[in-house]
Amino acid sequence: GDTSYKEKAYRALNWVTYCSDSDGMAFESPLSRGVTSWWSDCYGEGPRMFYHALAAVPEWAPPEENHILYAEDILKNVSYADKKVEYRTSGASGTEFLRLSFKPSGIKINGVPISSEDQLVNQGYALKPLGNGDYYLVIRRSVAGLVTIE
Repeated sequence: GDTSYKEKAYRALNWVTYCSDSDGMAFESPLSRGVTSWWSDCYGEGPRMFYHALAAVPEWAPPEENHILYAEDILKNVSYADKKVEYRTSGASGTEFLRLSFKPSGIKINGVPISSEDQLVNQGYALKPLGNGDYYLVIRRSVAGLVTIE
């Protein structure tokens, strides 16, 4: 609830300064291009920090786009469409955090609709508007399978 922590987190995240080329390949600095030894943590530490940060503060994720920000589980067959996101989970239960550019009209797991939950104790979802037509979606699952967000 203390907004100063959010500002401190934002400033700390800005210290994660890695570079990437047009193909998404990471390197530590413009001076380290072509270094062939493995000495950078930009493939492990850096991305994990961003996944957790964007899941916690979804308004920092790119606006007007659909993104899975973080998942406790391995997700397969992820597909993004204009007003649809679909993926297959591998674990028996888990939680996924998404930023959406649309308000979902329905969320299903294995073809079965799930309902909105205030506390997300049971299987269900929570939806929060982020403004400009974007939404933050958290899905809590108690089964594995195909998740469809439309």
